Amino acid sequence: ALWEQALAIAREVADRQLEGHVLGDLASLHPEPGQRALNEEALAIHRDLGDRRSEGIVLANLASLHHEQGRMEEAVQKFELAANLNPDSPNMHYDLGVAFHRQGRLEEAHRAIVARSAQGGEEQRRHRVLDAAVLGVLDHAHDLDVERLAAPEAAPHPLAHRLAPE
Repeated sequence: ALWEQALAIAREVADRQLEGHVLGDLASLHPEPGQRALNEEALAIHRDLGDRRSEGIVLANLASLHHEQGRMEEAVQKFELAANLNPDSPNMHYDLGVAFHRQGRLEEAHRAIVARSAQGGEEQRRHRVLDAAVLGVLDHAHDLDVERLAAPEAAPHPLAHRLAPE
């Protein structure tokens, strides 16, 4: 109810940027198909305003929705657009890599994940690297220094045991 009120206020005061952000947040609370419609509406607003960063975020949300539904071609397309709009976002490149992986496009998955692995903080990087290694996207542990990142003194990752030497 509060998000609907926030949307009404944004529309009443004609704040299109706020309206786009509220629509995107509201979309995350709705099941499909309402989620897609709200994201599409937010996307149109961000495009009209030329807000490329927010456009990329909404595209990533739509890509995640396609990914969850098994519509991988659409997911990859939207993740690619999102990553191009937000080139400094390691999460968008990682998500693109995972979508490539689900399609069996392992070389592209590897490039997407490795290319952006150094972005973000050490904790985020370590989790992305370990997830990528578990997915089998990385060919060798040295690709991203997985051995160092999986060291016992580092904060444990839920999948770290899958990388531990036997």
